[in-house]
Amino acid sequence: MIQSANKTKKEENEINLVIYFTNDTNGHPLKFNYNEADDQGGIPARAGLIKKLMDENKGSEFLILDSGGILLGRPESNLYNGETDIAGMNSTGYYASGVGKSELMLSKDGFQSLNDRADFIFYVQISRIRRVNRFVIN
Repeated sequence: MIQSANKTKKEENEINLVIYFTNDTNGHPLKFNYNEADDQGGIPARAGLIKKLMDENKGSEFLILDSGGILLGRPESNLYNGETDIAGMNSTGYYASGVGKSELMLSKDGFQSLNDRADFIFYVQISRIRRVNRFVIN
């Protein structure tokens, strides 16, 4: 293997990884008003920010993750059982999403339908929970 004069073998094998992480979007696929500010959030704003970050980090590997809680909020999410949220996440390029409380509220068939539509992986964290008096401890 011939190495370039400017890079060591170690540097040639290095990558720059940018991780973009979202959580608890709670069924807001479209922009909305929040704290007296108009046109906040939603998938278009998220996609625009991700594109901007990708443009600023050209040549980097990019990983887009969500912790879950992507459904159940606005009518456009609720009425279409989260299909709008999944479509937006697909078009944005998400790699994986956790299964949050809102996803657990779906029926088995309802979640399976979303899982079939998703171009990304759903992951689950399992932790042992025990109850001590009135508090839950992981």
